[in-house]
Amino acid sequence: MNPDEPTPPPQTSATILSGPGRVNWLAFWIVLLAPAVLTIGSVLVGSRTGEAAPGIALIGGGISGIVCGAMMGRRFGRTNGMKILLGIIFAAVFAVVCIATSCCGCLASGFNLNF
Repeated sequence: MNPDEPTPPPQTSATILSGPGRVNWLAFWIVLLAPAVLTIGSVLVGSRTGEAAPGIALIGGGISGIVCGAMMGRRFGRTNGMKILLGIIFAAVFAVVCIATSCCGCLASGFNLNF
């Protein structure tokens, strides 16, 4: 090699390595617990037999599970592909957790479950 020749640019790989993302833990816990608190609030306000509390539990729990899963996937994944994969896995787990806590909050606050 001639020291006067320019060196070729380094080759890049197909996977992009990036560091772990930062998680705002206050926002994470607010998003995680918001459906349960809203469900309890709707039952205490007077919707003991209506469809507001189960709707908040299912829709709000699913949305908050997706948001929390994306936050955790971004935090623990090293490559972009792993962030996406972990985000999907965490979203499924947190959706179940959020819906379950919302249902427990709904029943604990006195909701009348009629089949």
